[in-house]
Amino acid sequence: HAALSIATTQHQHQHQRKVPQSQSNSSSSSQNKSLPSPHEHRCLTVPSEAVANDGRDNADGYLIVHTNDMLTVDELTPIDPRSSDAATQYEQTFYQVVDVLGQGTFAQV
Repeated sequence: HAALSIATTQHQHQHQRKVPQSQSNSSSSSQNKSLPSPHEHRCLTVPSEAVANDGRDNADGYLIVHTNDMLTVDELTPIDPRSSDAATQYEQTFYQVVDVLGQGTFAQV
């Protein structure tokens, strides 16, 4: 099982990993974009008014995110995948929000 949480980068700077500009966006029109300034905190979710989920979601149910927010995925994994032992541990993966990729029929990404 995996869980997703969000925290502002001021609490997560120690986990931040820089992504080379050529890897940060895959579309040709956005390859010239640079990573946001570490101090930038621009809201990327439209509409941006918090109405649900303790102020985390907007009226459409989308998570409200800003540039430089850190998304954390907690995943329960086996300690030794080769073992039949059921011992598990939590692993965390951190993702830095850089910009909006786009908006489709069902969501903003």
